[in-house]
Amino acid sequence: IIQPSGAARKAVNTGRIDQLAQPKNHHCNYTENRPMYEFSCGRSSPVEGPAQGAKAAAERERTTQLAQPKKVHSEHQASREVQTMPTQAARNTRPTERLEQLAEAKRRPEGHLGSLSGPFVGRQ
Repeated sequence: IIQPSGAARKAVNTGRIDQLAQPKNHHCNYTENRPMYEFSCGRSSPVEGPAQGAKAAAERERTTQLAQPKKVHSEHQASREVQTMPTQAARNTRPTERLEQLAEAKRRPEGHLGSLSGPFVGRQ
């Protein structure tokens, strides 16, 4: 920790520094720990319900039509399980030298964690 110099300890704030050091005033509608914000996304505006006109409005035919679930297409076929048997050649093949090289674990230099250095070492 750096200790302030003697001149810094004796310095006097300017008027502008004193002004900037004052806390901001709360908005006139501010209430601390408002319950409706407890599980919200941090909105700064109050959450209001629907307007009275929207509550009293009659249903429209188009809105009712849009609320219906979509119909399944007449030619729709459900997905099937893919069942493939590997060929005899695929079962008997050996990996290439390059594929063996790519399959090896990455060699990492000794770090502060010893030979256990890696992105997930020590996480719980």
